[in-house]
Amino acid sequence: MESGAAIIEVDTPEIDGCLTIRQIIKVRQQPHGMTYLGSITLPFRDFSYVIKAQCEERGMTGARGAVVFNQKLVAGEAAIDVEKKEILGWMRDPYDPSIVDGFLWNLSEAEEYDELFPGHPLSRVRPILKHVETTLRVAEEVKAEPKFEGRARPKAGKPWWRMW
Repeated sequence: MESGAAIIEVDTPEIDGCLTIRQIIKVRQQPHGMTYLGSITLPFRDFSYVIKAQCEERGMTGARGAVVFNQKLVAGEAAIDVEKKEILGWMRDPYDPSIVDGFLWNLSEAEEYDELFPGHPLSRVRPILKHVETTLRVAEEVKAEPKFEGRARPKAGKPWWRMW
């Protein structure tokens, strides 16, 4: 079953001496468009803090995708299979390029296009998260709390998203 959300990026930066989880996902809006949700989670054994930024597409949607898709078509980096009614090379999992089916990250969501589309919600979420990463300070008493240990690491070769 296809999900209504897709991973744009996930990372685990250290912020002020604390391991964090930074992620951006997109969620479909009705009747059209996307909402981009960015978050930074500071996990501890008994609690966590989450800082979230949420930016919605409004008005005319799809301009970023259309412009970048046209560029990729011209460059031969994407193609249209008319018989199958599919777009090839456009959507994929950002961490496992072999996954190409379903609702996924698309080429226009690469960070390199943020500068060309500064008003796009994804282009607004990324700098918010970067600002939080560079300015967040965690109280010493919070840093002293027991750390989140998670579960055992998966066997070599098993993707992080299939850990549990």
